[in-house]
Amino acid sequence: MRVLSTLLLALLLLLLPALASAGELTYERTRLANGLDVITHVDRRLPLVAVNLSYHVGSMHDAEHPGLAHLVEHLMFRGTRHLGDGEGDRLLAEAGAVGTNASTVYDHTSYHTLAPSQVLPLALWIESDRMAHLRPAISDRTVREEIQTVVDEWEFRVQTERHGLDHDALWAALFPPEHPFHPVGPDRIRHLRPADVRDWVHRFHGPSNATLVLAGDLPPDVLEQVEAYFGHRRGGETPPAPPLRVEPTREQRIVRTAELSTTATVAMAWPSPGLYEPGDADADVLMATLDAGLLRDLVEDELPDALLSIETAQISRVGQSLFMVAAEGTPTTDPEQLLAAIDASLEELHTRPLTKAEIDRAARRFATNTLRGLQRIDDRAQQIQRYVAAGKDPDWLDEDLARYAAVDAESIARFIHATLRTDRRVVLLSHPVESP
Repeated sequence: MRVLSTLLLALLLLLLPALASAGELTYERTRLANGLDVITHVDRRLPLVAVNLSYHVGSMHDAEHPGLAHLVEHLMFRGTRHLGDGEGDRLLAEAGAVGTNASTVYDHTSYHTLAPSQVLPLALWIESDRMAHLRPAISDRTVREEIQTVVDEWEFRVQTERHGLDHDALWAALFPPEHPFHPVGPDRIRHLRPADVRDWVHRFHGPSNATLVLAGDLPPDVLEQVEAYFGHRRGGETPPAPPLRVEPTREQRIVRTAELSTTATVAMAWPSPGLYEPGDADADVLMATLDAGLLRDLVEDELPDALLSIETAQISRVGQSLFMVAAEGTPTTDPEQLLAAIDASLEELHTRPLTKAEIDRAARRFATNTLRGLQRIDDRAQQIQRYVAAGKDPDWLDEDLARYAAVDAESIARFIHATLRTDRRVVLLSHPVESP
């Protein structure tokens, strides 16, 4: 064991320079005359470039037409005035690019690819062309087809959720219909029209509402190339930020019989501090500590032989997050009894503070995962976009990690006292289907 530990320590010491280099988000930032925000991060260790273009508009901005942000993301791959359906992907793949994809989140939408260095001009041209010439390619047929794809994705997600645990029910109870985080079902998605898509693209898909992150083995004239491909583009309206805070004043309970489920489930959720706000890191550390076995042990002490699984989550979003506990009991477990055991276990945290060792272990895990997520240049480009979308500097990494180093027993106790109160939560109790 001592020999193994010595070898591991030596290996870590050898890797430290690489870890430090990968963790440095050094950058240069330029804004073109048309408003395009350009961030470059040079790393010449591999002949690769990551191209990541984000529009600062996402699902929290489509309240008038729920699901529109996600639909537009799909349609961006269906061709332009100059590119056929799927041709942009094909050209990049033939040139050696990998990971060409997109993601829609609540505050921005990113389009990204990882390619050999010499493919940078092609990747820039494709993104520039989509920025300016998507609307002519939008048709009734492509919109109808992509609506069905989005609906299929929604149905697959719902069907693959654990029986009895309905995340949408929790979110719908916590966030009212007018809130940007209220779940969007297929019926509302099917009402979207080509005119909605064209208006969205016309308003928001322009340089003044976009950030282009280029990372990797960049050429000396990279900014000249960006100017050549994007400098003549115009437009890009910044959407207004919708109100996100919710503050329940009483507990809500949803009691139901879960179809196709033979086990009891209990889920509860609280609104929690927004991403990067005070308390967000405390929620992460508490979640990791509870998930490491502490909460299971506490619940099993209260209600032996009743628990099949239990998990916690801090779902962090800018402006408003959600802290969740979900448990699955045996078929003979009463959900009310399981809820009482969880409540007693959470109450015990008031008198049994987390130890420094537990907190440090969880904080180190978050730091390790953050640094591990920066080993690839395309992941680094995406992390820069997340920081920028949250209003942070592109190299906010040190401040991000410092949040976890500052967590202690007192700050977690403040989070528990302020956030995990029974009068500001939603509880879902699912009874199993009775055997015939």
